[in-house]
Amino acid sequence: GNYCVNRCTVKICKLETPKEVAFTLDLMENMVYADVVAAIGKQINHPAENIRLTAHSTYLDAPRQTPIKTTDARTLRDMLFFANSWSDTVYFETLDAPVAEVENKKEMTLRFFNEHVQEESKVKMIVPRNATINVLLQEFALRVELKGTRQLRLIETFNGKVQKQFKPTESVEWLHEYGHIVLRVEEVGAEELPENRTDDDR
Repeated sequence: GNYCVNRCTVKICKLETPKEVAFTLDLMENMVYADVVAAIGKQINHPAENIRLTAHSTYLDAPRQTPIKTTDARTLRDMLFFANSWSDTVYFETLDAPVAEVENKKEMTLRFFNEHVQEESKVKMIVPRNATINVLLQEFALRVELKGTRQLRLIETFNGKVQKQFKPTESVEWLHEYGHIVLRVEEVGAEELPENRTDDDR
């Protein structure tokens, strides 16, 4: 169990391409989070505080589901030794904002579907945890090209079937994406707007 006594060679992979080793680094196993991201930042020329780390699951032979929290500020040894097994891999991703800020925010990927129910784009959103769906959609609208009514709605689908439509006042805290759940944004059709509905529709 002490193959990595003080100094160890760690495989560093990008989270989005987890099977490819981006580079290796010789690190000390008592380094804390800030030291590890500093070493990666130097290598890839990116601000260290904007680099987020994820540990390797030897059980899944893949990145763990959730990133390492900066507040856990564990040592590299703890990042590599998990559930009684050693790994020599750490994953990283580069964020647009400092990781510590992002940790207080909710992060999700919204998929924008056009009127033909085709996916047009994927947008990674980071908003405060206490934001409403309305705030999220306002931010989202700035990042996609809207052609129609410019009124958006957010729908949760599972395996392509609509599970739920979110109200504008709901909190983003309840949004989840995992497995086959997709958070889909679409423009409300003109015929669905209140001013265009006839009495027969009500």
